[in-house]
Amino acid sequence: MKKFFQILFFVLISFSLFAQQKNDSTKIAKNTFFVEGLGNGIGWGSLNYDRILMYKNNFKISGRIGGIFVPRKSMEKYKIALMDNFWSAFFEINAYWGGRRNFELGTGFSHIYGIESGYELQKYGSYRYASSTLFLPIRIGYRFQKEEGGIFLKIGAIFLIKIYEFNPIPPDAPEELKDYAGKINTATPWVGLGIGYTLKNK
Repeated sequence: MKKFFQILFFVLISFSLFAQQKNDSTKIAKNTFFVEGLGNGIGWGSLNYDRILMYKNNFKISGRIGGIFVPRKSMEKYKIALMDNFWSAFFEINAYWGGRRNFELGTGFSHIYGIESGYELQKYGSYRYASSTLFLPIRIGYRFQKEEGGIFLKIGAIFLIKIYEFNPIPPDAPEELKDYAGKINTATPWVGLGIGYTLKNK
């Protein structure tokens, strides 16, 4: 746990330093709102805000925050008896190169709660368990973003690496559930597709 807070402190300091860098242009549109399917929010997707922190010679660094909340009642029509709400929250630092079309690399932290609760309740009835896991996402992708603002698109391959389990699976859990939980919590390959809008400067 101590190591996690050391990493978090380092990322936050880096985030602050990037924000203080001088840009090549003050006219570049920096603020983007977008939705992402799959991605850091796993199967439910996410709502996101992204801001360019540094821009120099077509090299950019941006910070992103996002998340999603899915209440238990929203699953009733699918006949999945979730006993807990599903939610995720995360932030990410992205570096990318190019003009409108960019090659993108990113990492950060993603906290996801309840990713396994629907599965186990379907299979094991009254057995109660909901995961609460911190992941390190590694992103490699493509970003389309106009410097003057407008339509925003991104697609990426993501590798979710488990850092810490806040709610470990109980020792008395069924073996099949333990096997399933271990597979998706340790290291998960994933994809993300985002679409949104970059606000134009006035």
